[in-house]
Amino acid sequence: MAGKSLRKALGQKVYAKTDGVCWYCGKAIQDHPDEWHIEHVQPQRSGGSDEIWNLVPACARCNTSKGGRDIEEWRAGLRIQSADWPVYFSPKQIEFLEADLLVKLPLPESPSFWFETQREAPA
Repeated sequence: MAGKSLRKALGQKVYAKTDGVCWYCGKAIQDHPDEWHIEHVQPQRSGGSDEIWNLVPACARCNTSKGGRDIEEWRAGLRIQSADWPVYFSPKQIEFLEADLLVKLPLPESPSFWFETQREAPA
């Protein structure tokens, strides 16, 4: 029972970081388990910890889309997804085309995230 109350207390701290707004898209999220997830900014697979500084609230859609990628990997993927190309290129393929073959692909602007628009990151 203590574990459940500790998880709830952690969730409340994470949710309070943005007063109920997704860290990435800025969508208002309800304090309900189906609405939002506790998201690791630095993924656990890359050594990210469960410390409060690495945890943020994310809507289910953003957290699922980001998966285990870091923010810049995810941003690159979103940028590519929004490109109007007849074929899909992975970030590594684009890097190869641009660096090795000197082919410049027209990419849309990189998306920005809600937390980047805030003057001071919430504690």
